[in-house]
Amino acid sequence: MLFRVFHYPPGDDESWGVGEHTDYGLVTLLAQDHHGGLQVRSRDAWIDVPADPYAFVANIGDMLERMTRGGYRSNPHRVRNLSGADRLSFPLFLDPSWDATVTPLPEAAFHEDDGSQRWDGQSVHAWDGVYGDYLTAKVAKVFPQLAAALQ
Repeated sequence: MLFRVFHYPPGDDESWGVGEHTDYGLVTLLAQDHHGGLQVRSRDAWIDVPADPYAFVANIGDMLERMTRGGYRSNPHRVRNLSGADRLSFPLFLDPSWDATVTPLPEAAFHEDDGSQRWDGQSVHAWDGVYGDYLTAKVAKVFPQLAAALQ
C-alpha cells in the first residue's frame, strides 16, 4: 500500500500533468480536489471525470487485470490541469509486494488480450517476473525524467 500526494500546476492545451497510462498494481482509490482535469478513456473517447472532492475514484490496475485474465481491465487515464489553479490528487495504491510473482487465478477464463491497444503496446498477460520489475519499467515510461534522475 502506498499513499501519495500529486501536485499538478496550471497547464495549457499543450501540456499534460501526466500522460495516458494505467495504474500498475491491483486497485487505486483516488481523492481529488475540485479543480478537475482527470480523464478516463472508454473504447471510443476520453471522458472527463467530475471533480468532486467528496467522492472517490476507483481504478483497476494492471495486476488485477492479469490476475483475472482480462475479466477486469485496467483503465487508461490522464491528467491535464486547465483550471488555472494548482490541482492536487491523493491516490492510495493497493499493490502487490515488490517481490511478488503475480499469477492469474486458476478459475479465471481468459478474455481477449488487448496488448496492442494499450497505451504502452504491452500485454499484462505476456509479462513474466516480479512486480517490482514491472513497476520500475512502467514508471520509467510514464516519468522518464524520474527514471533518468535515479540512474
